[in-house]
Amino acid sequence: MEPGKIITRGDPGHIDLQKNIGAWMDSFDPPMTVPELKLKLRGEMEELLEEFDRYDVLVKESGFSEDIALRSLENIKDEMADVNILLMAVADRVGFSLESQARQKMRKNFGRRWRKKPDGTWQHVKRTDDEVSTS
Repeated sequence: MEPGKIITRGDPGHIDLQKNIGAWMDSFDPPMTVPELKLKLRGEMEELLEEFDRYDVLVKESGFSEDIALRSLENIKDEMADVNILLMAVADRVGFSLESQARQKMRKNFGRRWRKKPDGTWQHVKRTDDEVSTS
């Protein structure tokens, strides 16, 4: 791909973000491999979680100051973007559309029943053999 060239999907107004991220990653010399991307992703996930923790502390210490919360939120948004970019880069390297996979997974999730666990997280309820055979 030519440096600076934007890849579109049919419609020139629609930028294929994943393909552009993949092309950008290919411009590195040498291009990042999947194992290298996974290591980088792990580091970015740690940074994102640290920013979430920092946000919680800052908001509590500031008495929920909107100014402080918004500044911290900008860091969270940047780290989330880094994670998303790396996920798309891995998906591009492996050869599937992360957006299509997320849509497919959400269709599955919408069809599931969910329960709240004691730790406050949610988990889908496993279907029994009886439920599977009648659906």
